[in-house]
Amino acid sequence: MEILPCSTLRIWISARPERWSRLRLAVAVKAGGDRKTIWAQTKEKVFFQGAAIDFVSVDSFWRIFTEIAIDRSLAEMIRAEIELDRVAAEERADRRRQEERLDAETRQQKLKDEVENARLAELLRRQAAEEWLTKERERKAQLREAKKQRYFAQAERIKIVLVQHGVQSLFHFTRVENLTGILTKGLLPRCEIDTATTNDTTRADGFLEASSLSISFPNYKLFYRDRMTSPGSRWVVLEIDPNALCHHVCAFNTTNAADRRMFEKSLDERATPEALSAMFAPQAEGPDKKSIVDREQLHIPNSYPTDPQAEVLLFGRLDPSYIRRLIFEDSATREAFLTGYGPGGATPKIDLDKSFFSYRSDYAHWKKSELKIVCDQEKE
Repeated sequence: MEILPCSTLRIWISARPERWSRLRLAVAVKAGGDRKTIWAQTKEKVFFQGAAIDFVSVDSFWRIFTEIAIDRSLAEMIRAEIELDRVAAEERADRRRQEERLDAETRQQKLKDEVENARLAELLRRQAAEEWLTKERERKAQLREAKKQRYFAQAERIKIVLVQHGVQSLFHFTRVENLTGILTKGLLPRCEIDTATTNDTTRADGFLEASSLSISFPNYKLFYRDRMTSPGSRWVVLEIDPNALCHHVCAFNTTNAADRRMFEKSLDERATPEALSAMFAPQAEGPDKKSIVDREQLHIPNSYPTDPQAEVLLFGRLDPSYIRRLIFEDSATREAFLTGYGPGGATPKIDLDKSFFSYRSDYAHWKKSELKIVCDQEKE
């Protein structure tokens, strides 16, 4: 007989629970000290110190006994089987680790494949987007070119309208500090300006690719607003050759381009000789949006648009050669330009003329507070 610790038997049984029945070959158990008892092979009972203890589970056995006396050959077999179990467990662990490593490698490769597929898909999406954008740019460029050609085909008719109304000049006001850039690079639209101080900071009409011009007289309402907003700034009025309207795509607006009435018309509708002629309409909507202003009654000069806020949107760059004259309000501003801002090359003609920094002769009739009086007088 040989005594084995129950911990060894527990390892042996835990590997294969069916081994539990083989313990019935044991002939004696030791519960600790010199106390002994006999386990009958024919009963599911353990007799300890003459008292019967129910034995129905393996756990009950481990709680009671610490050692067991069994046949030596069985003990050797148990130890051998434990060693085989250990080797088998190590082999299983090795296989499991190898499988886990393979699974990890498979998952990693799958992840790499997914990342690569995603990268290729994104590349294809970008290529498709680039191709679409290229085609879209080409399409828009073709549309712009077609619009240019349609517009330039009307150049002679535009010139006729200018002659009919005796238009001699266009005007654009700006800060003196912008003159150097304008006389060097030309009058640029907002979208091409980097450092210049712009007049209209919000550009409510939405046309960043256009510059605003007035016919025959500056838009005195906006000019006054800008000067009051920036009282420390020095200003200059540019006189521009009206032939620029025949050589650049333009949109003609019967009132301020940001006005709701202008938004209701497409750009194509405003880029016609008829739209230019409409700027000189015999009558126009008053500032209260209800009354009608008659240009004949107001004695508006033939070359002036009916609405003082009527403006031309000139698209693209206006070459400096179209600038005929620089008009300053006073000699101090002129000298500031000549000494501090003047370019090295030649400049257009320079004049002093305060009238372009004032308002039109029909100014009073466009004030809301005075319009009612004018309309009432017309009714009488």
